[in-house]
Amino acid sequence: MFPTPTLMIRDDGDDDPPRTDCTSAVPGPNGAVPWDACNSNYNFHPELTPAIATASIFGVLTLVHLIEAIWYRKPFTWTVLMAASWEMGAFILHAYGSQDQQAQGYATGHQVLFLLAPVWLNAFVYMTFARMVYFFRPGGEPRVCYIPARWLGRIFVVADIATFIVQATGGVMAGPTVEPNTRAKGVKIYIIGMGVQEGFIVVFLMLMARFHYRALQMNREDVYGLEGGSYDREDEEGYMPRRNWKALQFALYAALLAITARIIFRLVEFTGGMTPEENPIPFTEAYAYALDAFPMMLALLILAVIHPGRVLQGTNSEFPRKGCRQKRKEKKEKKAVKKAAKQERKATKEEKKRIKNDRKKMKKYGEVPDAEPDSYGMGLIDGQNHEPMRYADYASPIWILWQRYQGKELKAVLAAHERLGKIVRVAPQEISISDYETGVRQVYNAGFEKPGYFDFFQYYGQRNSFASRSRADHAACRRRVSSSYSKTTLFASETLSKVTHNIMYQRLIPVLQHHSAHGQPVELLRLCYASGLDMLNCYILGLSSGPDFTRNPELTEMWLEHYENRYSPQGFWLQELPKLYHGLRKIGLDVMPRKHYESTEWIENWMLEHCDKSEAIYRRMQNGEQPPAEDIPVVYNQLRKAMSNLKDGKFLDMQASEELSRISIASEIFDHMSGAREVFGLVLAYAVYYLAQNPAQQEMLKHAVAGLGMHVNQVSHSDANSLPSPQTIESIAYLQAVIKESLRMRPNSTPLPRITPHDKSVSISGVDGIPAGTRVNCFQWFLHRNPEMWTQPNAWVPERWLDPNGAERTDMPPLWAFVTGPRACIGTQLTYYLFGYILAGLFSNFSVQIARPETYGRHTPGSLEDELFVLMTPIAP
Repeated sequence: MFPTPTLMIRDDGDDDPPRTDCTSAVPGPNGAVPWDACNSNYNFHPELTPAIATASIFGVLTLVHLIEAIWYRKPFTWTVLMAASWEMGAFILHAYGSQDQQAQGYATGHQVLFLLAPVWLNAFVYMTFARMVYFFRPGGEPRVCYIPARWLGRIFVVADIATFIVQATGGVMAGPTVEPNTRAKGVKIYIIGMGVQEGFIVVFLMLMARFHYRALQMNREDVYGLEGGSYDREDEEGYMPRRNWKALQFALYAALLAITARIIFRLVEFTGGMTPEENPIPFTEAYAYALDAFPMMLALLILAVIHPGRVLQGTNSEFPRKGCRQKRKEKKEKKAVKKAAKQERKATKEEKKRIKNDRKKMKKYGEVPDAEPDSYGMGLIDGQNHEPMRYADYASPIWILWQRYQGKELKAVLAAHERLGKIVRVAPQEISISDYETGVRQVYNAGFEKPGYFDFFQYYGQRNSFASRSRADHAACRRRVSSSYSKTTLFASETLSKVTHNIMYQRLIPVLQHHSAHGQPVELLRLCYASGLDMLNCYILGLSSGPDFTRNPELTEMWLEHYENRYSPQGFWLQELPKLYHGLRKIGLDVMPRKHYESTEWIENWMLEHCDKSEAIYRRMQNGEQPPAEDIPVVYNQLRKAMSNLKDGKFLDMQASEELSRISIASEIFDHMSGAREVFGLVLAYAVYYLAQNPAQQEMLKHAVAGLGMHVNQVSHSDANSLPSPQTIESIAYLQAVIKESLRMRPNSTPLPRITPHDKSVSISGVDGIPAGTRVNCFQWFLHRNPEMWTQPNAWVPERWLDPNGAERTDMPPLWAFVTGPRACIGTQLTYYLFGYILAGLFSNFSVQIARPETYGRHTPGSLEDELFVLMTPIAP
């Protein structure tokens, strides 16, 4: 029976009003009072025997760990000694407190030591694992997920110290002798500290799992040459016996899980309620023993049985230590380097000031000074303006990466060129050029190799012509298929002629007639994407094996959406920061949206389905069967034969198995097909729209193609020979001018980066000594919208390509729509072929007027949201 409590008013000695929310009870045996009394230090009656037994067990564990630390000579194990000794101290105080429950010091001391001891154990696990990483890979890179082993321990130990301070603050504020309001705040602070601690534990467990996976790989690969040998091998180079590292790894897992269990217990204890009816856990002593003391006891026992000193033995089992003399020497060297750098900066500043003054004087007296080299040590942009190459904004990659991430690279770099000249350094190892003769020709015609940026354009994990980085790989890919796209082959191809005729007169024109008959506007972009994809794919795969987007708008929309997801803006990470992307994935963080992977799978499967149809035709042809000309998969057949006739059975250093051949061919075809979306369909749609915006030019084009006999009433729907010949289409100068001007005015552009040779410096745009491995970018926009090369560069003027007699001019600036040099677009001639027939066919049958003009320019050109609406009106033959 508890004594009858009496009402007490406790004065805390501050300015707050006296407390009247509790009663003070007359202490019973051992100072026991009810838990809600003002003079209560415990929520329960502490028992002496369990406290002594627990303190004894922790004492034994402390002694064992001390002996092991001395035996194995592992100074860093002092943290586990702190954990064990604090647990022991906590229960010694608890034992004393059970006999004098009114002694506040025993109660507070027990609570603080008991709550904070696991933090020391955490630190011990972090420090042990860091040494495991360093020990296990002494000859390689001792790191996990790009975090060096030495910093691994430091980072998490510092984090552990921070959580220690937070939890210590909360533990003191939540002591049994403080006011309820202060105690509540202390509990909240302690909970926050535990939550942060658990967060770091979860991250650390991920790193441990990554290390575990890599270590198992190394064992399977027999990195240390232990396969079939003795595990007692002399450890002169820090070899880790495989039988021990796993045990230690699982011991560390167990320790962290034990700490996690007691964190969960404490969170439930502190958040479950403040009365025995709401939450019995804080009011029952057995819970603290079972769910806090026992997990800690178990963790310490496991780490005593599987002590790090048993595994981490040898010359690389500890981080290298520096003596005081060496530290002083390094400190002096650092000071000397800083001093030299400071003097150099001062000298550079004075030199720049001198040059500036000299230039002022020379300008005053009409003299031209020598060019001031930039930080690369390069010369001039050219020999006329005597301007050095300059920075766009920052001498670091951050500025240009940020512009690319926002999708504003073209606009930002264009502004930089307008401000600084035709060669601009946009990052420490990256320049942008906007000059053709002295820049583009030197880079692209010389066949500079491609950077890792192009790996993003691999499909099925296979390189293709566009994604091949080296000249040799590109040549191998291109050689397989180049003859199918030659002008001679295309002009003589019966398959291409029949495919063009079929899609023009059985798909595209009927769709336009349907819209015209119902007075419905046509959305050009999707229709041009659809017809472009149909024509290109059906030439590559055969008409019966290719798609039918033109008559299936739902499929077109689905395909375009998946294509957009495949090339989502987050592709920035894969193109510009692939190492960061892969590093984040290794620790479970993926910056790419799920739809990117889902759409990639969808669109790759779609491509394989059509390739498999072409494969069936290929096999029938191999058996002597001859399909209709329009069904022959021209490009697929050539790729298939090239893969079958490999001399050594290898392609790009890989054994060309049947499955490899299948996906390698699909990757190459996917690359070709993407041109119908990125260039052909986009430019075709804008070409028709430009003609709708310019009625005079539209009339000129209709007049130019009027004599071709391509009106629907003049063309046989079953005879492709009724179409004019490719040579005739090519000879219409105004039609070719419209095509070229539309290509010049392509409303979007890509940087097309290249890498300077890795074994020498080069000269670009008059600048000498550009270092090896420098990335060089040039947007087609820079050349096609350059006011120095073109009059009215932002206006669509097809007449610029013709002389006064209407013939094609030969003195025009270069059109760089398909790049130049050995890596020029393989589909250039096919693009001109299809452009010619489609534009001639459309304007032989229809007049085009603008509809819904408010949609023009509302969205980024070429994006999924971009729309161009026109009305088609049939014309008489």
